[in-house]
Amino acid sequence: MTGTHTAELRLLPWRPRIRDLDGAQEIATIDGVDDLIVGAVGLVVWLLIALLGFVILPFVLFPLEVALVLIVVPGFYLLRMIGVLTWPVVVRDETGAVVRVERHRWLHRALARRDALRAGG
Repeated sequence: MTGTHTAELRLLPWRPRIRDLDGAQEIATIDGVDDLIVGAVGLVVWLLIALLGFVILPFVLFPLEVALVLIVVPGFYLLRMIGVLTWPVVVRDETGAVVRVERHRWLHRALARRDALRAGG
């Protein structure tokens, strides 16, 4: 192998993605409100939507999300430990670009391969 390479062992079954926030849209505002009543009704509706979306729903959904994470993540680790899912060893070049991904069924083999790659093999 030429150059400097790094190797990592991915713990989660999905690949982390870089988020691009430059293309995010701005929140539209209400313009051209001619009537005070229409503005008041719009404000009340907007406040109800904000209350529902930012106050009530998080309190309802948070326990469900935590329960889902507490079931799914240990389930993935259990499947990996018994050899159903593979352990990926990611090899990167000096710029951080992925050169290849090696998959190993057992954790001890993945760790040994990672250590061998870090040692220059």
